[in-house]
Amino acid sequence: MKKLPPHTWDSNVAVAYEATQELINDVIGCYVALLNRERTSTRPDPERIRQLRAQIADCDQRQRTLDPGEGAEIAAVRSSYRHVLDGLRAELR
Repeated sequence: MKKLPPHTWDSNVAVAYEATQELINDVIGCYVALLNRERTSTRPDPERIRQLRAQIADCDQRQRTLDPGEGAEIAAVRSSYRHVLDGLRAELR
């Protein structure tokens, strides 16, 4: 996690940052569930397993590089990951 620069927190940005981190955690959880489903299927697809692992790694990297001081970036990430999460939840049903 990044070290925070000394400044006064804007509580709206702080809450948005934490909510976005949690959203990314939810996306990672869905990818892990899909990975486990694929790995334990009767005919696991190695390419699908590779893709899911890459998506988990991408989420991890995005989570690590999310800047808590960048409100616009946080909003963009939250919006894009919300759509990803909706699709993943539908796939898991």
